[in-house]
Amino acid sequence: MNNNFDRFTGLADVYEKARPGYAANAIDYILSRLAPPNPSFADIGAGTGKLSELLAPRVSRLYAVEPNSDMRSKLIAVLAPFPNAEVINGGAEVTGLPDNSVDAVICAQAFHWFYANAFRRECERVLRPGGQIIIVYNQHDYHHRESVYNSSDRERLASAFFNGEMLRASFPNSTSYDRDGYVAYRLSHSNSPNPGDADYESAVAGYNGFFDSENTDGIITLDFITNVYSKV
Repeated sequence: MNNNFDRFTGLADVYEKARPGYAANAIDYILSRLAPPNPSFADIGAGTGKLSELLAPRVSRLYAVEPNSDMRSKLIAVLAPFPNAEVINGGAEVTGLPDNSVDAVICAQAFHWFYANAFRRECERVLRPGGQIIIVYNQHDYHHRESVYNSSDRERLASAFFNGEMLRASFPNSTSYDRDGYVAYRLSHSNSPNPGDADYESAVAGYNGFFDSENTDGIITLDFITNVYSKV
């Protein structure tokens, strides 16, 4: 059983506040190139709904699958305005979706937590014939010393999942933060310390120090790129 979702317990507030959304052009691309008209989507590992809230107004049906209760509570609130959206307590390997129920399975900023083979089998079960699996990541496109993950590792995982037959489309997605937003962004990652941890205060001091050295007029801009991976 995949218990990686426990890593985000207690992070829902900072995740919702500070994680970037996804480039509008990326959503246009997904819906125009990778899905049929009026599609139904399953957003797996939907988190607080950063991707789900962009898809919900534009698809016929959206299932937002999220195993972490803290994240799911935010997800429910975000999707409340959309009667075509349903939040499901499930994971990548056991979604809880019916057989042949969706045109596309999508996951954003989450694929590296999945057991890939079990996820593939679950996708094959829930997808309709010709359905697509889509992997989305926001990549850092900047050279500061504080990159929080190696984006090339994410791409290698996606390429292996698609057996090397992978199409990548990339879209600029710059996001600006004030001090509080930047610190919250850094604290939203699974490897960041939580309040009360021995290294929490020193980590926050380091994030503030980086902001002090890099901001312009109280704002720091991180030049993300939204990458969309799919099978060729």
